[in-house]
Amino acid sequence: ELIARAYAMAMGGVPGPVVLSLPEDVLAMECAAPPVPATLPGALPPSPTDAARLAAMLRGAERPILLAGHAFDSPGGREALLGFAEAWQLPVAVSFRRQDLFPNTHPLYAGDLGLRNPDAQRAAFAEADLVLALGTRLTDITTQGWTWPAPGQRLAHVCAESRFLGWQFPAELAIAADARATIAALAGEAPAAPAGRKAWNARLRAIHLADCEVIPGRFPDGIAFAEVAKLVERVAAPDAIVTLDAGTFGAPFYRKAAWRPPQRLLAPVSGAMGFGMPAAVAAALRYPDRQVICALGDGGALMTGGELAVAVARGVPVKLLLSENGSYASIRIHQERAHPGRVSGTTLENPDFLRWCSAFRVPVLAVESEADLPKLEEALRAPGPMAAAIRTSLQAVLPKR
Repeated sequence: ELIARAYAMAMGGVPGPVVLSLPEDVLAMECAAPPVPATLPGALPPSPTDAARLAAMLRGAERPILLAGHAFDSPGGREALLGFAEAWQLPVAVSFRRQDLFPNTHPLYAGDLGLRNPDAQRAAFAEADLVLALGTRLTDITTQGWTWPAPGQRLAHVCAESRFLGWQFPAELAIAADARATIAALAGEAPAAPAGRKAWNARLRAIHLADCEVIPGRFPDGIAFAEVAKLVERVAAPDAIVTLDAGTFGAPFYRKAAWRPPQRLLAPVSGAMGFGMPAAVAAALRYPDRQVICALGDGGALMTGGELAVAVARGVPVKLLLSENGSYASIRIHQERAHPGRVSGTTLENPDFLRWCSAFRVPVLAVESEADLPKLEEALRAPGPMAAAIRTSLQAVLPKR
C-alpha cells in the first residue's frame, strides 16, 4: 500500500521523487499480501467556465506574455507549447533554467526569467497587459525577486498544484489544472492576432536578441567562457544533451547560446554545485546514441568529477568542458559587491586537471587562449570521450570597480 501510494504521489501534480522509509528488518520479511496496483492520476483539465474565461482574457490582451514552466518538460509538452504559442501568437518566456522548453531561435521566443535579466527586458515584461503563467510555481528567481508580475498587471495562473495558486501573487484567474490539458481546451479558440501584437512580439524578440550578443573582449587571465558557450551551440547535434553545473561559467549557456528541442539543457534549478558530471553520465547511459556535453567549473569538478570513472567504466562518450578560474566565482562576485577586495574562502588550489582526467584514461586537451578554440571545436566534433581544461578568465565576470 505504501509503495502504491508513493507511485501515486510521484506521478501526481508535478512529477517528482518520493522517499519511502522502511525499517531494515521489514525489508527482509516475506509478505503474503497481494500486490496493490498503483492508482495513477490522470491530467486534470480546466472547467469549461475557466477555459472560456482564459480564452476571453487572451482575446482581449494587446500585450500578453506566456510564461512557460516545468509542466512542459517532456517531448509532448514542448510540442504542445509551441503549437499553442503559434496559434495564439503569444510571445513565450521560460521560467528559471528552462531554456529547452521552447526553440530559442523562434520569433516568439522572448527569453528567460533568470538571474540578472537586463533592465530593458524587465521593463518590457512589466508592460505586459496579461501574464499567462502556465505550469510554473512562480518562485523567487522566475518572478525576479517577487517583483513580477507587478501590482496592477493582469495574471492568469495555471498550475496542477493548487497550493501554489495565490501563494505569492493574487491571480485574476487561478486554475488548478494540468497546463497541457488547459491549452488543449483552447486549441480551437485562437482568433486573429490584434493589430499591435506583431509589433509587441517583435519588440520582445529584439530585446532578447540584443542580450544574446557576445561583446568581444580579451583578458590576461584566460578566456571569457561565452566564447565556449557559442562554440558549443555551433557543434551541438540536433538532439544533443548539454549538462551544466552551478556557477558563473554557465551564465552564457543560458543567455548567449540558443537551444532548440529536442536538444536538452540540463541544469540545477536549485543552484547546487556538483550536478553537471553525474547528470552527464546519467544522460549518456539513458541515451547512448546522443551527443552529451558537460560544462562545469573547477569547484564542481572537485565535488563530483570522480563520476567520470563511471562514464569510462560504462563506455559512454561524454565530452567534458572544465572551466578553470581558480575560484568559487559566484560567491566571489557577491564578496566583491558587498566588501570589495576582501576575499574569503573562495580561492581554489586546483590539481592538474589534465593529469587528473588522463588518470581516467580520457583524452585531454589544454585550452589556454582563444587561439586554442579551433582545436576544441575539432575535439567536440570527433567521436569518443574527451576532456578539455579551459583556462577561464575570472576578471571577465567580477564586478568592475
